[in-house]
Amino acid sequence: MHVLITQHDSKINHLVDDLQDKLRSIRTGRASIGLIDNLVVNVYDSKLSLKEVASVNLQDPRTLLIDVWDKSILKDIEKSLQAANLGLSVVNDGKNIRVIVPLLTEETRKELVKTVHQKVENSKIALRQIRNTIKDSILAAVKSKEITEDEKYAIQKHLDDYINKYTTTLDNMGLDKEKEITRI
Repeated sequence: MHVLITQHDSKINHLVDDLQDKLRSIRTGRASIGLIDNLVVNVYDSKLSLKEVASVNLQDPRTLLIDVWDKSILKDIEKSLQAANLGLSVVNDGKNIRVIVPLLTEETRKELVKTVHQKVENSKIALRQIRNTIKDSILAAVKSKEITEDEKYAIQKHLDDYINKYTTTLDNMGLDKEKEITRI
């Protein structure tokens, strides 16, 4: 693999990781810690992540149990969960917070699948932008005589194979999430 391609590895890997995080936060009718993993709560006159003030565990297939370390902030966490508008039921029992994932209706499933497709498409657009940046650097290298025309075609072939591999990865991530959503 040519250096003009590999210097963009970190951007592409970040793109894949970002899509994975976004897809993890989409509910599927089953409880998943990823649904509230990135939740920011307003406590102690600052914004902290939920991970910094509580532990989150799976209680059953549709319920998450949030064990808050400082019980005085239960209400603050409950407010943050409700304000996040994730479509989840929040129950504060005075000791812990239970987050119940409601069953999905057919209409909700269709909307969530559309959301998945949009997130995958946005990632593919970003991937194509990275590809175009690499192609521009290849053309600049030819113009400055750093590589020959023959090398240009070989590098572009590698680039196309490389980008196609990641496009397939993004598509498969979307299909896997779609299967999760549509599974009853």
